[in-house]
Amino acid sequence: MEKLYPEVIERIADGARFTVNLQRRSLKLNGKYIIKDGKYDGDLGVEQADPIRQIEYLYGRYRHSIPSERNDNRRRHYFQALPESKLEEDDMLYGIPREVAAAELEIFILLALMTGALSWESFTDNDPKATWFWKSSGDPSLIIFKQWLETPNTNKTTNK
Repeated sequence: MEKLYPEVIERIADGARFTVNLQRRSLKLNGKYIIKDGKYDGDLGVEQADPIRQIEYLYGRYRHSIPSERNDNRRRHYFQALPESKLEEDDMLYGIPREVAAAELEIFILLALMTGALSWESFTDNDPKATWFWKSSGDPSLIIFKQWLETPNTNKTTNK
């Protein structure tokens, strides 16, 4: 893959299934590891400027995304989106599929961790009170847990 992030998101939009494990730094696409233990040799395809702001933006897209049975059947949900009954008409008309929005958010966090652009300190610098979780001041339903971000760095990534 030339640029991992946009290519994986495109595959998921085309129907591929994905699994992200932030603590283990892994990404599976259709059951096959793309990233395992933080190892990937190639261009991750993510920008490193202001990752917290990007996470908040992607979370907003996810929160208002169009639900699907495909996403509802996923085993792990790092974040909570609005149920269909609480979505506005514009969300249903112009929103993106929940599976794609979840992939954009979760994979972005994984890749930002792998590049070193994101760490627990990124969040505690903005909120010194954060001890085991961080809550966004823009949307308090966005919560990032310390355990997702703090793992031994097994990253042997080459980012070109």
